[in-house]
Amino acid sequence: MRLRTATLAAERAMRREGAVPARTGSAAAHLQANRGRVGFPYSAAQGHGGGMTMTFPLIRFALGLALLMGTVIPGLQAAGNLRELVSPAGADSGEANLHADRDGRLHLTWCGPADRADSRAVWLSLLEPSAQTWSSPRAIVVSPRLMENWADFPSLIRGTDGTLWAQWFERRDASVGTGYDGWVARSVDDGRTWSQPSPLGHEFVSLAPMSSGRVLAIWLESLQPPRPAGAPRSPRPTWKPGDATPASMQLKSRLLAADGSTVREWVVDPDVCSCCQTSLVALPGDETLAFYRGRTPLEIRDHCCTRFGNETWSAPQPVHEDGWQIAACPVNGPAGDAQGHTVCVAWFTLANGQAKVQAKLSHDGGATFGAPLPIDLGQPLGRVEVVTLADRTSVVLWLESKREGQATGLYARRIFRDGSLSAAELLADVSAARAGGFPRAAVRSSGTVVLAWTEVGPGDPAETHVRVREWDPTQLSPAAGLLPALPRSTAPTTRELCPPTPAPKA
Repeated sequence: MRLRTATLAAERAMRREGAVPARTGSAAAHLQANRGRVGFPYSAAQGHGGGMTMTFPLIRFALGLALLMGTVIPGLQAAGNLRELVSPAGADSGEANLHADRDGRLHLTWCGPADRADSRAVWLSLLEPSAQTWSSPRAIVVSPRLMENWADFPSLIRGTDGTLWAQWFERRDASVGTGYDGWVARSVDDGRTWSQPSPLGHEFVSLAPMSSGRVLAIWLESLQPPRPAGAPRSPRPTWKPGDATPASMQLKSRLLAADGSTVREWVVDPDVCSCCQTSLVALPGDETLAFYRGRTPLEIRDHCCTRFGNETWSAPQPVHEDGWQIAACPVNGPAGDAQGHTVCVAWFTLANGQAKVQAKLSHDGGATFGAPLPIDLGQPLGRVEVVTLADRTSVVLWLESKREGQATGLYARRIFRDGSLSAAELLADVSAARAGGFPRAAVRSSGTVVLAWTEVGPGDPAETHVRVREWDPTQLSPAAGLLPALPRSTAPTTRELCPPTPAPKA
């Protein structure tokens, strides 16, 4: 899909993420040049390669002007306690993710060049509790069909028995059809060697450790069969408010034994949003909460929560009834984390034309949640991340537009147990381009937070790479003042969305 951009620089940035085709050369050559890093990949059924443009109110000019002129904005402060960590990821890297195990080790995964010219790799590097440098990278998988995507990227966890579990995505062979599938592998020696990969899920996989070395997985799965290679796509459905539409995507789950075999599978929710991230939060007592964006036949796409315990999933419940009615997927899922029974979940919504990042706290393991807390500064892009600290305060990270163009800030706000908020802190200047992906974070045993994101180069893929910083959130204290810091404007801007997948044929 071609999006109109204000400058050639913005167009080059979008071409990096695959949203704008190259001006010269074949489509196949362009895909090879981007090594599969498309704007949004084909879905398991129909494909999300197309797009839909919608408008909504976000202010850009006021905050950008205030920052440029040095104006003090209520509820905003610049971070003075950041430390750059030398990234183990080299040039042409992206799609970073972080995981902290219970022993205090951090695990950074990312996609980058392989030692074979025709392939790409998912890499792993470890940061020990007292270390200041990452371990030498180890390849988890090397594949010519590795699917690299700004929103749907690999992840890794360490099981309760010490085994590493890594999941990633690969494009299907043309003989099977379009789309991609999830894969999983295990390592018992800190990533030096890996088991034979096994299929796991289709899109937006999340993993959580369970007792006895077991692992719980959830993912999105289309209700349509894969589209044969070369076959035309079904026409996009037309929709107007009041129309009821059938389900096209479901949330599924699998419980895996310590040896990787399947214990049981479930359909958790038969009707969900088609391309938003999922989030699993492990709780005491071998229970797990799942957060995801749901969907109703009237195209209300608010976030839901369900609990897994005693090998049973509870009925899904709304996290908050925003009432966002939209016949497309915003590619902007929730994030959650917990310490003990204290749970924090954050999400993005555009209900009633108001872009917001909000969060909720629970002190009873997700049985009940408090009122929604206002997190953003008035012009959020979403792409949220949540970490909960040892003192059971939480930190929400999100992207917020700073000024015209692709310039964006990665911000953080601390939430205290009574629901009070700190000032928002600017942690990094980042890009709003899809290739910039989603910021990820993990807490070290010292209490500092390690951040990872993709810094987008201006044109050459080699200039795009994973950045890593360490930050101390404990210096943030409760702040008084009205939130958000800036009023919300009615000036429209554009946002590309993932269009609805055609309903399955009867």
